Amino acid sequence: MPRKTKTSKRSKKVAIRSPEGGTKEKSVVTVESTTGLHPGLPTEQGIMKSKKKGRIPKFTKEQKKLGDMKKAIQMFQSDTERYMKFLDHMSSWLQEHQQQVMELFSCYNTSGTGTMSQEDFQLGLRDLGVPCLQFQLHMLAQLLGGDSDGRIDFGAMDTLLRRARLKAQKSDEQQINALESVHTRISEEREEDEEFEEEEGIRRQGQGERPCRLAVTCKELRPCPSCKLGVLRPPPMDKERFALLSLSQVTPDGRRSCHLSDFEEAFPLSTRVAAVVERIRDRLGVRDGRLRVSRDRTLSRETALPPAMSLAECGLAGGPEDSPCPATLYYDHTPELRMCPILNCDHYFGWRRLQV
Repeated sequence: MPRKTKTSKRSKKVAIRSPEGGTKEKSVVTVESTTGLHPGLPTEQGIMKSKKKGRIPKFTKEQKKLGDMKKAIQMFQSDTERYMKFLDHMSSWLQEHQQQVMELFSCYNTSGTGTMSQEDFQLGLRDLGVPCLQFQLHMLAQLLGGDSDGRIDFGAMDTLLRRARLKAQKSDEQQINALESVHTRISEEREEDEEFEEEEGIRRQGQGERPCRLAVTCKELRPCPSCKLGVLRPPPMDKERFALLSLSQVTPDGRRSCHLSDFEEAFPLSTRVAAVVERIRDRLGVRDGRLRVSRDRTLSRETALPPAMSLAECGLAGGPEDSPCPATLYYDHTPELRMCPILNCDHYFGWRRLQV
C-alpha cells in the first residue's frame, strides 16, 4: 500500500504597510510537501518534463495562394523584355482610361489624401476590366505602393510606372554587363591558352618533338523547315535484310516427321539462332527438352547452327522485307525422359518377385 504524502505547515511573519503610514505584521502559513523525505518514494528533483515535438506548421489556403503568386511574380520579372512590355502596356492603358480611373478611385479616397489601399486598387481596376492576370495585378499594386505604409498615390501612377521601368532596365543592363565581363574573361583565358600552346609547340619543335594539336570540328546540323533549329539526325543505317526460313522437323533416325510441325516465317538476318529456337518452341508448345537447328537432315555437329550466332553470320542470304530470300533449315526436338511414368515406375517389383 503506498504511503501517504506528508505535508508540514510553517508560519511566517510578513510586514505590511498600512494606509496611515505605519507597518503591521501578519502571519502567513506556508505548506511544504515532505514526500521526498521518505526513502523509496520518487522525488520531483531530477525529473524533467518531456517537451512535445514541434509540429510542422500548416499553411492556410491564403498563405499557399500568396506563395504561388510570389513565385509567379519572380518568374515573370526574370524575363526582363516581357516585364518591360507589360509596364508599357499598363502605362498606355491607364492613360487611355484616365478619366474612368480617376472617377472610380476618387470614390475610395475617403480621407482626401489622394491615396488608397492596394486591395481597393486591385478591386477598382478589376471592375474596369484591366487586361492582366491576377498575379500581374498584384505585382502592379506592389510596385505602385512601394512606400512604407503601402498606400498608392493614384495621381502619380504614370510616374511610378516609369520609375519601375527604369529600375528594371537598369537591372537588365547590370546583368548584360556581368555577362559581357564573363565572356571577356573567357576569351582572355582562351587567348592565354592558345599562346601557351604555341610556346609549348615551339619548345617541342626545338627539342625534336612533334607538336600534338587537336582539331576542333563542328557537326553541321540540318535546319528544321518550321523553327529553323538544327536537327541532329542519327547516322544512316543499312537497310535490314530478311530471310524466309522453311523450318522442318526430322526424327532421330533421319526420316521426316509429319507436316503439321513444319512452318515458314520471315526473320531478319540480325536474328540470333537462339531466337529462332525460341520461336520453334512457341510453335510446338514445348519448353523442356533439347532442340537443335541444322542445315541438313543429318543434324551433325558440323552442320548445326550455334545459338549465339546470327543468321547473317551463319551464311544465310537475305533480301528486302517484301521479297525475302528463301532458305530451309531442319530442327530436332529430343524430349527429356525423366518425367516418363514408365521409366519412373517402381523397379523393386521385379526384385520382390525374385525374393519370393
